[in-house]
Amino acid sequence: MQSLRNDVGDAPIVVGGLGEFLYTRDKNDYPYSRMINEALESLAVNEKNVAYVPSGALGHKGDIVHFDTPSLKEFGRRYAMAFLLLAKP
Repeated sequence: MQSLRNDVGDAPIVVGGLGEFLYTRDKNDYPYSRMINEALESLAVNEKNVAYVPSGALGHKGDIVHFDTPSLKEFGRRYAMAFLLLAKP
């Protein structure tokens, strides 16, 4: 983020969480997904002009890895709302 801001100034940055469906994946091959989401969320608390977009209640496309189309649309709405809140004067 610092490198980006060195190039473009204090631009708002929006980060989104990994799919929470990874938390309960049978294979448990994403054991750090919850920790990664917590780290991403902490960016919004500890860094200026950063927002975190949670992925709660979003679904996967059947592979328990990628979001399905309705969920991606909802995620996009969440990103837009977060950006608009950051961009408020």
